[in-house]
Amino acid sequence: MTTLEENFSKSWKFMLGLFNNVGRLLILIILNIIPVANLIVIGYGAKIIKLGDAIEEPPEIESYGEAFIEGLKVLFAIIIYSIIPGIIAGFSIGVGLLTNPSAWMQGAFFPSIFFRATVALGLTVAFLVGFLFAVFGAMGILHMIKTGDFGKIFAFSEILELIDKVGWGKYLIWLLMMFVINSVITGIASGNWLVSSILWVFFTVFVSRSAHYLYPKEEAEPDTVVESTG
Repeated sequence: MTTLEENFSKSWKFMLGLFNNVGRLLILIILNIIPVANLIVIGYGAKIIKLGDAIEEPPEIESYGEAFIEGLKVLFAIIIYSIIPGIIAGFSIGVGLLTNPSAWMQGAFFPSIFFRATVALGLTVAFLVGFLFAVFGAMGILHMIKTGDFGKIFAFSEILELIDKVGWGKYLIWLLMMFVINSVITGIASGNWLVSSILWVFFTVFVSRSAHYLYPKEEAEPDTVVESTG
């Protein structure tokens, strides 16, 4: 099985393949700038995951409608996994506000000890639940893309089996590294939409290829084994 060092090295080399076709790169950046159309870029990342070892460099952009649908499916999966943590966080803040009349004073906000404790507890629980959902959600979305079955995001026994095959330590370190890279990019691109759009195209290709290498090979069955590149 590919080590994380090999994974990142190969994924970086694959990502640099974007420069082999400047026109393709510009199209991806333009699409990523446009709201809603940027789902096509997410779908492009899903295509990289799906094709796996059948391609040696970023594929051509084609079947925009199909890519959009794939990106939409990934977005829906993320939303589904985010609902419960969001509800917990919102509920804790709501309870705190309802039990702290001074919080409604115009021009002033004097949170009580109960308010602070309620919100702190709620946000802590939301974070822990969110982390747990992220662990299952990341592999669930990857499993969904590889199998082409949206229902696989809820196949928890299969998701657990996949994580076991990868190794919990390796999987959690990979998630942490993706989170760190994500945070760095967000920090660098903060306030500059053009830089953000460019960096996110590269990150999408990198994380998609890296996710493919992470996924247990015996489970990967891409529908297409021949893909033109350029």
